[in-house]
Amino acid sequence: MSTMKKSLATLVLMSLAACTGDPDDSENLFPQWDAQRDAAVRDAFVGGPFPAAWRFECIHIFKLGEPTPSGMPPFQATVLNRLWQTDVTDHRLNILIGIDAFDPDTKQAEVFIGSGVGVDDASQCREPTTDGTRFQAPISLDTANHVAQHDPAQSAISCVVDAPAGTEAYGTVNVEVPSTDAIYIYAQNAKEIPFNCTPDPALPQAVPLRYVSADVTLTKDTGEISGELTACLTKADISQLCSCIGDCLATDKNDVVAEGAFCAGCPRGAAPLTAQLNGLISSPACTAKTGGAEAYELKASFFARRLPGQPEVCGP
Repeated sequence: MSTMKKSLATLVLMSLAACTGDPDDSENLFPQWDAQRDAAVRDAFVGGPFPAAWRFECIHIFKLGEPTPSGMPPFQATVLNRLWQTDVTDHRLNILIGIDAFDPDTKQAEVFIGSGVGVDDASQCREPTTDGTRFQAPISLDTANHVAQHDPAQSAISCVVDAPAGTEAYGTVNVEVPSTDAIYIYAQNAKEIPFNCTPDPALPQAVPLRYVSADVTLTKDTGEISGELTACLTKADISQLCSCIGDCLATDKNDVVAEGAFCAGCPRGAAPLTAQLNGLISSPACTAKTGGAEAYELKASFFARRLPGQPEVCGP
């Protein structure tokens, strides 16, 4: 490894370590149960359950690539869990799942997964460059596979638990995103500066997840969903991205990395994502889908709350 690469890797590791802190005395960032708010959301949908959209309130990565030779998960998974949950709580990372329509005869739902923008649930709109295609997904009515984990202490381990026998549910959606489509995960800070950037202006300023599948249970009143998601993060995609750790150093959209650097034109403070994810071990389950190209399997649990409206595509 060259001296420059070693210095960059060291800098990134120091930055990551600075963000993680001591898990024993860190602030609990997981959302608290709010029965009054949930009741208000339920009352707003007397006219029918769909269309509807839900925003992730908890996400926990339990696999990122393959385990290290020691059997431990890569440290990046621990770091991402803390950073992503902070961003979710602060409405900087808004992952949306929506059902635009449901055919009760075929039991097929028209589903989308994308990224939102907004400082709270009520102001969410769909980020236009990551607003993906709709696809069909079957709903197994009255079937409950998961329920949300609302114990903050346990949410640090998983956002869901297996549904106890007899759990009532609207149903479970079996999501399989077409292999030709990617789900783009977008995040930005209060200054509207994106956390992920590619020097290629033709690509979304977001992290693409490919070969996405999910098992998603809707509560009986459709006010909440919970489940597990599987996806692949390809080395080819990672190599085109720069990312900020925790937050960008840029003071505004014009405060960018100077020309000549790999991340030129990206917000100041962005570093190559390949350096940040250095050491991940490729996953056979993903390379089988990519035709042998290096890729890392991501598995995560999540729960999401229904938004008080159907987000439109963000305007200019």
